[in-house]
Amino acid sequence: MIITCPACKAQAQLPDSKEGAKVRCGECGRVYKATGSGRGSKAAAKTDPTRYFIIGGAVVVLFILFLITKNAKDPEVPVEEPPEVVSTAPEKIDEGWDSPAVKLVRNMHDMAFAKNKPLLRANLHGQAILDAQLAEGEASRDYKLLSPTEQQSILDAAADDLLTGELVADWKPFDGKVVPFELWEDPMPEDGIVVRVQVSPRDLQSAETNRWVEWHLIKKGASYKAFRWKRWISPEELAAMDKAKR
Repeated sequence: MIITCPACKAQAQLPDSKEGAKVRCGECGRVYKATGSGRGSKAAAKTDPTRYFIIGGAVVVLFILFLITKNAKDPEVPVEEPPEVVSTAPEKIDEGWDSPAVKLVRNMHDMAFAKNKPLLRANLHGQAILDAQLAEGEASRDYKLLSPTEQQSILDAAADDLLTGELVADWKPFDGKVVPFELWEDPMPEDGIVVRVQVSPRDLQSAETNRWVEWHLIKKGASYKAFRWKRWISPEELAAMDKAKR
């Protein structure tokens, strides 16, 4: 093997068996450890090829470990946003002259005047009529459990009251509206609504003056059905009555 002095770079040749021994440089006298260099060095001439396989294998192992570690991370759990709360305003009932409730009352007056009993009966609420007729303390009956004859009898009696009485058939509405809840004067069932219409005599020769009729309805989906009606005395009428008595 060929050795090189680290101080003066002088080279010398030694047997391979002397590798690792301490030698003195013949040029500068430096003592150093003999190690092979150049082409004559067995260590340089012979390179172990297995170290490349070891290094390559280590790289592959590290890459596999990286993939395993990456895939082993907890999957990201999507954060569920709370559902949006939408505030729904209470249903607003149309209260005017052309509202569905007031239109039904106007039609009931016209149907009574025209003696159209089938249409009157179709716009009556049997269960509410039955409940309105209960005496104090009397238990309610289920209208649907009554026989067809009993149901027909209840509706016929109510329709006849509209046809023969002077409260509805002889009077034509010309003004009216839905009455606000706080102004109701009678207890009402669930889904009940009150309508008051001002009416005038259909007979133009009548000496009667304008008056008010109050209707009690039940809301059924988008429509209404009637179950009670009565004369309503307005504050103005009461004042006029009091004045007439004096």
